[in-house]
Amino acid sequence: MCDFGLARFLPKGYSMPLTPKVITRWYRAPEILLEDNSYSYQADIWATGCVLIEILTEGKNVFTGKNESETLAQICQFFQT
Repeated sequence: MCDFGLARFLPKGYSMPLTPKVITRWYRAPEILLEDNSYSYQADIWATGCVLIEILTEGKNVFTGKNESETLAQICQFFQT
């Protein structure tokens, strides 16, 4: 469930741009899908929530878009209900 292969320590006030191509697209937070390069731990919370939903729905992935825009559309649709 955990992959720390890309983990790194970021000092407080870290300001270098981060890559938006982290984590599987289905678990990316909306800000990462929009290619924001200043995300933080909140993106990890989003991914954890996606995994929790997957566990509670017996393995059904919620946001299974084929690209970033389709995944964003699924997220918007999910939260409109």
